Amino acid sequence: SKTKGHLFFTTSHFDGYPAVLVRASHLDELDRVTLVEVIADAWLSRSSKRVADRLAENPIWPRII
Repeated sequence: SKTKGHLFFTTSHFDGYPAVLVRASHLDELDRVTLVEVIADAWLSRSSKRVADRLAENPIWPRII
């Protein structure tokens, strides 16, 4: 079975750029929970520790999902 890793990709053009690239041809395989988790993880990797700590105490993802 495939992991969800095949849904995402990168190219050298986007190296160092804060982006999450999703294969459009596989969007039907991507559930909302996975998309929210990937975007949240990517965003948290770029946020300040203060903001990340605050969100860890009061996560917004359950309200989005």
